Amino acid sequence: LKLVPQTATVLRDGTSVKVAAKDLVAGELMLVRPGERIATDGIIRSGRSSLDTSAITGESIPEEVAPGDEVPAGAINSAGVLEVETTAAGTDNSLTTLVDLVEQAQAEKGDRARIADRIAQPLVPGVMILAVLVGVIGSLLGDPETWITRALVVLVAASPCALAISVPLTVVAAIGAASQFGVVIKSGAAFERLGGIRHLAVDKTGTLTRNQPEVTSVVPADGFNRAQVLTFAAAVEQQSTHPLAAAIAAAEPEAPAALDISEEAGHGIGGTVEGQRLLVGSPRWIDAGPLKADVERMESEGQTCVLVTVDDALAGAIGVRDELRPEVPDALQTLRANDVEVSMLTGDNTRTARALAEIAG
Repeated sequence: LKLVPQTATVLRDGTSVKVAAKDLVAGELMLVRPGERIATDGIIRSGRSSLDTSAITGESIPEEVAPGDEVPAGAINSAGVLEVETTAAGTDNSLTTLVDLVEQAQAEKGDRARIADRIAQPLVPGVMILAVLVGVIGSLLGDPETWITRALVVLVAASPCALAISVPLTVVAAIGAASQFGVVIKSGAAFERLGGIRHLAVDKTGTLTRNQPEVTSVVPADGFNRAQVLTFAAAVEQQSTHPLAAAIAAAEPEAPAALDISEEAGHGIGGTVEGQRLLVGSPRWIDAGPLKADVERMESEGQTCVLVTVDDALAGAIGVRDELRPEVPDALQTLRANDVEVSMLTGDNTRTARALAEIAG
């Protein structure tokens, strides 16, 4: 719920008005500025930008959006100003549905705990009645002291306390022990299911991957080398807040700062270095030309490509990807050795998902 902003800006009669996000209804026109979160589900009516949807869909690389595209509640608008027509109320959207599902899961009680409770419920009064009958009937037929002692023995021996407490105690002890290893188990029901798991579904972004895009390949065009392409791109991208830009800037921290920066939302960014005009943008904005085959190959490997030009001449292509954690292949092998099959869950595009799944094994 922290992903949903408290307020939203809506357009009414051409004027922007701030309203509480919970008061939004379907059919209103929201104004979403750069850096703001989208308050509820909607469809873009005007504007182009890139959205960070990693918290909702798991898409590690920002998604380029344009008029007609659907956008989810909680996504962050990274660049241009968007006008979004709401398709869901502020209190009933894709994000609130996720919250409801999590609350249901946390409220679940394990099957074994419920069985123990059901058995213990009639057993407690039953044992107490049995003990009283043993004491009373025995006292009538023999020594009262002997039979009262026997009645107490029946009460203690047949008491269901151990049965009633066995499951909760086991669950609490196991969840506590797991937390010492940095493993958080969200409910007793989830813990009880662990023993029967034969197929594991693992989230991709932030679990299998680092959730930190980084430069994975650089292909220079004729007349340029790898270092030049990376330096040119980093010089311009230093001035951008786009996550891809941060990855490129981090790959070449010594690059000079570009001047006369101009950014076009959803396309790319331009700047000047030592009198040369540099452009860095997506293959949809800059023609890949002789590097088209290389760009297609990098994209087939799950990399997001940006192209670099110097004074309108193509300098090279850079591939960025959210890389796997190094321990992932070993972890998957261990699971398979224990007869547990593994599937990957992701909101990322099919191409990236298949490429990372192959690397992970």
